[in-house]
Amino acid sequence: MHKTIVCSGLIEKNKKYLLVKARVDIAKGLWWNNPGGHKDENESIKEGAKREVKEETGFDVRIGRLIGTYFFPKLGAKKYVYETKIVGGRLECPPDEIEEAKWFSVEEIKKLHNITFGALRSAIDYSNKKFGGTYRADVIP
Repeated sequence: MHKTIVCSGLIEKNKKYLLVKARVDIAKGLWWNNPGGHKDENESIKEGAKREVKEETGFDVRIGRLIGTYFFPKLGAKKYVYETKIVGGRLECPPDEIEEAKWFSVEEIKKLHNITFGALRSAIDYSNKKFGGTYRADVIP
């Protein structure tokens, strides 16, 4: 049983992916490709992803297919990453949670050193049109 459920969305625009640099929690200082956070008790994972994307980026999104599920046994966490489509809003990150947001191509993402496993894997899978993957990450790089 995973005590922490993280729901998130991968935002793609013009073959670039929006990564956010977290100020808080376990991702502090890392580029976290897909804005996301903890699922609230009475919401679905998809609802949580939509809410978290809005909270961390200002974008209203439509949630699509599940790109991947990432298990972090040492943290007791499970992260779900969904494809998203921007349907409104504008980029506006909450400064108390997000240090910076920036668009990266997959090739640029592959060169980053301060990135989480889920961030890298979901961008690569999405760019290769691979959906529904399941991965175990024992360590967040």
